[in-house]
Amino acid sequence: MKKQSQVVLLEYESKLKSIKEECDSVLSKSKDDALAIKNAMIEEAKKEVCSIKESMKLEIKAAQEECAENIKKSIVDVSIQIGQKFLGEEIKKEQKKFFDSELESLRLIDLK
Repeated sequence: MKKQSQVVLLEYESKLKSIKEECDSVLSKSKDDALAIKNAMIEEAKKEVCSIKESMKLEIKAAQEECAENIKKSIVDVSIQIGQKFLGEEIKKEQKKFFDSELESLRLIDLK
């Protein structure tokens, strides 16, 4: 019976060792799979970040171009307003000179 017990004990120890090896193998494979999934997720995130970055660069460039165009339009508008005001003042000065001259002419005529 002692011999039979030893045989059964050896069988159980062998099975236990086999189960432990299988558990270690499953655990190792699970770790490898998890690492592969993690790396794939990191690569996907990097690609998405690059895509977003490129999209933002295009949006920024478009906004800069729009801003530059708005500034150009504003400069043109202000230049036109300044020109109109300046010309308006020049015309007023010229008109005043003209009226003064005409009035003077009329005075000279009245004096004769």
